Amino acid sequence: MARGGVNRAVVKIARDALLARGIRPSIDAVRIELGNTGSKSTILRCLHELAGQDALRLTPTVEEELLSLITPVADRLREEAQAAVAAERELLTRQQLDYRTQRQQSEARIQELQHSNTEMATQLQEQRRLELALQEQLRASEMERSRLQAAEQGLRLLSEERAQQLQSLEEKHQHARQALEHYRHTQKEQREQELRRLDELVQQLRREIRDLQESLIGKQDQLAGLNRDNERLLSEARTHLKLQHEWERELSTQRQRFQDGLTAFKIEETTLRNALAAMQAENARLQERLRQCQVECRHYRRVMRNQEQLLQLKPSPPLPPA
Repeated sequence: MARGGVNRAVVKIARDALLARGIRPSIDAVRIELGNTGSKSTILRCLHELAGQDALRLTPTVEEELLSLITPVADRLREEAQAAVAAERELLTRQQLDYRTQRQQSEARIQELQHSNTEMATQLQEQRRLELALQEQLRASEMERSRLQAAEQGLRLLSEERAQQLQSLEEKHQHARQALEHYRHTQKEQREQELRRLDELVQQLRREIRDLQESLIGKQDQLAGLNRDNERLLSEARTHLKLQHEWERELSTQRQRFQDGLTAFKIEETTLRNALAAMQAENARLQERLRQCQVECRHYRRVMRNQEQLLQLKPSPPLPPA
């Protein structure tokens, strides 16, 4: 619909002004001359009416007839070209928006993968620190087991040494008892010999009775000393035997403690080894997941580079001549 104020008379004035300046009165030129007012269809209709009036007044030349025929066709071609360019530009704008959207999504996915990669790297470091701590505990347990084994070996050697001491004391006690028996047997034989010679040596015995009494007193003192030594050796043997029983009880207690400690160590060692195996499996799973994320990240980056190259290589549609 034509705007208000644009009619055939106004168009005629603009056309005559263009002709007076030597400019072809096309639709765009007339519209510009009118101050960019009026629709092109109205201006074209007015130009056709003015051309019809001129044809009634004056027979046109061949050039004018061709110009009047070509001008509408050129105007339609120009409008269709402008519409095609506008459609191409709109399509290109939509493609650019789609590409920007896809690129933003890819960047968001890359950032998410990088964040996931960072978290998995942190978890991997934590698993490694925990694995080192477990290995340290395992080494400490091995050292404790070695210490307990060394303690058991020391107690075994001490027990053997005490047993050797006790055996030595028993041998000494046996020697002392044999010496006492030998002395008693000797005294008995001497007394029997003296009794047999008693009748024959009564006179001599009376003379020597004092010497014999003194000798007997000395022998009795020796016998009393031997008895005291025997009692002392027996007391020492009982004391050593009691100490041996105490050492055996202590050794049995130490062995029981060692067995309990060894059993607890084996249980703890099994637990630690199971925990270590589970952590190693978790570590392998995290490393595999990290590798997959890295592969996916590299794939998205290649896709982005390919899209950027395709966008750079795609030529812009040529604009039709004005």
